[in-house]
Amino acid sequence: MLEVREMTIDDYHLFASIESSLETNERFVVSYKDEGFEYDYQVVDNIRKVYKACEMPVKDYFSSENHHILFAYIEDEFVGQITVWKHWNKTCYIDDIRVKADHKGMGVGQALLEVSMDWAMDNGLKAMMLETQDVNAPACKFYLKNGFEIGGIDKYMYKYLGGPETHETAILFYKSLEEVE
Repeated sequence: MLEVREMTIDDYHLFASIESSLETNERFVVSYKDEGFEYDYQVVDNIRKVYKACEMPVKDYFSSENHHILFAYIEDEFVGQITVWKHWNKTCYIDDIRVKADHKGMGVGQALLEVSMDWAMDNGLKAMMLETQDVNAPACKFYLKNGFEIGGIDKYMYKYLGGPETHETAILFYKSLEEVE
């Protein structure tokens, strides 16, 4: 049975212990036309990327009401996590989401997202937001499937890093939490 619960001091040692990586041969291509974003997928050479976890000293997390970290368990096995925080623009910013490779496609990410949305609404936040890259087509598909919309692109966010990331485009996704009348 899948259970999502808030990280505690007792299980903090599990934070970021899941490798977050991707392997894909697709790139998410976004363009802006006629007052809206359009997207497609482009076949590319195989892409492999490993994401580093955000580092947060335990004292900072447990002393702040602005951060929220949830862990997912299936029958007491740690299988996923999500890190969110209250952003300055009244949104809940998804900083990091990780699911064990052998548990992807089992609803873990979606459950983490749903509980995070509940936390955001309980805290008066108006939307969810995140940034991912055009090389992370699987994540883009996941967010679109879960009701997120493209809110913008940034071709320069990674340009000055050096290395393969210099050619990545940042994709900003948003999901409103307000009732539409």
